[in-house]
Amino acid sequence: MGKIRAADGLSPVPTTKPHRSHPNHVFELDQEVWVTRFYQRDAICLTTPGPRIDIAVQSPHDGYVAGDKIYFTTVDGHIVVANRKTMQVEDIVNLNQMSGQSGQILGWCRGVLPVDERWLWVGFTRVRPTKFVENVAWVRNGYAHRHKRSHIALYDLERKTCEQEIELEPHGIGVAFSLLPVPAADKSK
Repeated sequence: MGKIRAADGLSPVPTTKPHRSHPNHVFELDQEVWVTRFYQRDAICLTTPGPRIDIAVQSPHDGYVAGDKIYFTTVDGHIVVANRKTMQVEDIVNLNQMSGQSGQILGWCRGVLPVDERWLWVGFTRVRPTKFVENVAWVRNGYAHRHKRSHIALYDLERKTCEQEIELEPHGIGVAFSLLPVPAADKSK
């Protein structure tokens, strides 16, 4: 196990990398706590052992429950849609094909926020160099070395198009993680 410096900068502590399981995102489904796992390419229930959703297309990051569906991002730019009742994958959407710029890496695909069954916001972080090359092996699979900056994008799943992109780095945001809904403003105040 490698060493990293503690927050005080004085005492070395063991690093967590590499590790066998890399949990990325925790979400709740029917009062049960679930987590996505990077290396295992799945989501598992933490409160009731056994239930599992196979996300075999690539390593997942976020999972978001909306209606009867669970939307998962995979780091290489896919949306995996599972049925919340059967826990089976019903659809796989390749955002790379919807972006319109062939050969450009969208980024490390993380956050997902469905607006409804047609519209979906997705967050991407610019791919940066890492010594853990196995984590970004998907970058070499047919993609050019042109990387997009960190951004969020709005996708139309019906038309299979990217309708809007907002760059984050000009606003001082270099990394996108989960995308969360903004609660409606309380107008009584």
